[in-house]
Amino acid sequence: MVNTGDTAIDLKIEVLLPEKSELKAGGYAPIPDLSWITLERSEFKEVKPGAEAVTDVIISIPGDEKYRGRKFQVFIWSRTVGRSIGVGLKSKLLLTVREK
Repeated sequence: MVNTGDTAIDLKIEVLLPEKSELKAGGYAPIPDLSWITLERSEFKEVKPGAEAVTDVIISIPGDEKYRGRKFQVFIWSRTVGRSIGVGLKSKLLLTVREK
């Protein structure tokens, strides 16, 4: 995320489950466990104007056969914190588990 404003901001990033109404068509289901997705870093302090806040998203899918060939969805929610008016971005992450 790039701070396109003219003041420094604090950011927080979270992993969220989608509601049924938010699921992408085509057989996607909410990810069974949020622990499958971890963020290298979830908070950023004083991101200066023009600067980027970057983190790795680590996906760990259990080797259980019941997940093979299935499609899952999760959201990555990035938002400003500590301001009277906040700004956020809810990014859809779509996963397809290979059949074999």
